[in-house]
Amino acid sequence: MKKIFVLVLILVLLSSLVSASTRDVIEVDGLRIVDETSTSITRMEVIVSMNDLSDYDLDNVMVTTMIPEINVFHKIRINLEDLDENRKSFYVDIPRDISKGEYPVRFMVSSDDTKRIKYRYLVVY
Repeated sequence: MKKIFVLVLILVLLSSLVSASTRDVIEVDGLRIVDETSTSITRMEVIVSMNDLSDYDLDNVMVTTMIPEINVFHKIRINLEDLDENRKSFYVDIPRDISKGEYPVRFMVSSDDTKRIKYRYLVVY
C-alpha cells in the first residue's frame, strides 16, 4: 500500500513539474507611478518592469490599470520581445475634476495563463 502511495505521489509531482514548465510565467520586477503625489493631474505616467520566465516568448501581455473610485480603466498590450531592458512606460488619462485624497490603483499584468496583481496609490492634494 505504501509503495502505491509513493508511486502516485511521484507521478503527481512529475506531472505538476511538466505542466508548470509549459505555462506562461511573468515576473513583475517593478511597477511605479511617476509623480504619484500631485496637486493637479490629468495624465498619470506608469513604468512597469517585467521578465518572461516561460519556455517560449510571450508576445501578448496585457497591463490593465483600474482606479474604480474615479472611473478609470485603461488597457495596454505589450510585446515583451520589443521592450528595451524589459521596461515599458505608458500614460493613463485621469479626470480633471477629481477631489483631493488617496486613490488605490490596481494594476493587473496578465497573459493567457498567468495573472499578477499589484497595488499602488495615487495621492491628490
